[in-house]
Amino acid sequence: MERISLASISKEELDNFTSYFLEFYGKGKDSEIPNLRKELIPIALGIRLERSKGISFGGDSIDRELVRDVVYELLGDTEIEYGAI
Repeated sequence: MERISLASISKEELDNFTSYFLEFYGKGKDSEIPNLRKELIPIALGIRLERSKGISFGGDSIDRELVRDVVYELLGDTEIEYGAI
């Protein structure tokens, strides 16, 4: 079943995804997003779900990266750096 809104995601799924997201982009992590606040993650996820209705929510790396991009937008960062090689 395709999920298209934040309301369709259980609290447990949201909590698990938030923890997963912070494992990659939280304070002190290699890919830390400066000024990231935990409360931005559900907001960004809701936007991601509205924008990408054809991609169901799996709480996986696809969602993590789509939400990351939205978080950067919410923080006003238009020059996203995806990692140095």
